[in-house]
Amino acid sequence: MIRDRFRIYREVQVRTAQGRLTAGILIALPIMMLLILTALNPKYVGVLFTDPNGPIVLAIAAIMQVIGSAILWKIIHFEV
Repeated sequence: MIRDRFRIYREVQVRTAQGRLTAGILIALPIMMLLILTALNPKYVGVLFTDPNGPIVLAIAAIMQVIGSAILWKIIHFEV
């Protein structure tokens, strides 16, 4: 019984590995793109920090990122 439970747990870990990798990439992508765009063309991203609406847009994006990350976390982590 215990061996079967560990076997099932390992199978779930293997089958959710792709989901975990995808979630990690999707979570890191907006931050990495912001850093890359800042390095390549600071004026393009600078509007987010100089325009009065920029912080609002960044806050909304951060909130959506957190919500999306929580949903992805819930999808790829479940009880066996």
